[in-house]
Amino acid sequence: MAAMTSKVLPSGECSQSVARHICSTLQQFLIYSTFVLVGIYVVQVELEKKLLIATKEKAQYRRQLEKALSKIAEMQKKEKSAAKAQLLREKRELDHMRLRYLAAEEKKVITTERKELDELKNELSELVVLYYYTSIVS
Repeated sequence: MAAMTSKVLPSGECSQSVARHICSTLQQFLIYSTFVLVGIYVVQVELEKKLLIATKEKAQYRRQLEKALSKIAEMQKKEKSAAKAQLLREKRELDHMRLRYLAAEEKKVITTERKELDELKNELSELVVLYYYTSIVS
């Protein structure tokens, strides 16, 4: 098209027309580039906002997770302590039951031995009485 214009227009006008066309094209390119850069900047700003929000949410979730883990650890510690206390109570109760059983067994042994002693005492008394009667009679 520039070739056709150069034939119709004198050479000075041709170079001005080409310069205007180049300037116009450059201006259009600059305007288009500006819009593209503004669009890119807007997208960048939106992405930065989203990143900031995501970072804040991540920190919040991390704090919540740490709090939950802390509560879980505290609950486990309490449960472990309660289980130890229950085990200690049961051990004491078993020890007490064992002692009562041993005392009952000991009581049975003492009762049996007392009966045996009473029987021996009665036999001895009978023997003493027999001895006295036999010595008096003889």
